[in-house]
Amino acid sequence: MRAELRDGDDVFVSIRAHLNRTSEATTARHYWWLWRVGFFRPKILIDAEHHKETAIVFPLRPWSSGGSFEPRPGVAFDLRRTTFFGSAWEWTDGTETPIVKFVSSQRTEKIGMVTIRRDAFSHPDLDLLVVLGYVVRSLAASGGG
Repeated sequence: MRAELRDGDDVFVSIRAHLNRTSEATTARHYWWLWRVGFFRPKILIDAEHHKETAIVFPLRPWSSGGSFEPRPGVAFDLRRTTFFGSAWEWTDGTETPIVKFVSSQRTEKIGMVTIRRDAFSHPDLDLLVVLGYVVRSLAASGGG
């Protein structure tokens, strides 16, 4: 599966999934490999060099998806679904302020819109938040998250 998140003609993120377990994501500034591992304690491993041993870990909340993510010490975000059936998700910061929102079409599982808070465009972790949000939301929609 291949997906692109666009702003008009510009591609913000390109994601390619391999067998619903491994994905590679590309933005203008970054490239990552992502792996979904674990069943009772699921998590996503993120690494630019394709090494699971040195990967950043994003632990998922079992059965409800989402989770708390600390991309670097002292910086924390929370991903959660905001609707019962999972058609809307959002990343929030420590103040519970939505940074990125994902809204799916009612008729398909595809993301219909991604909204980014205006002051978040300069945030150093924005690309990774968009990629992780998309991957987790896609896994949850397919029953793998």
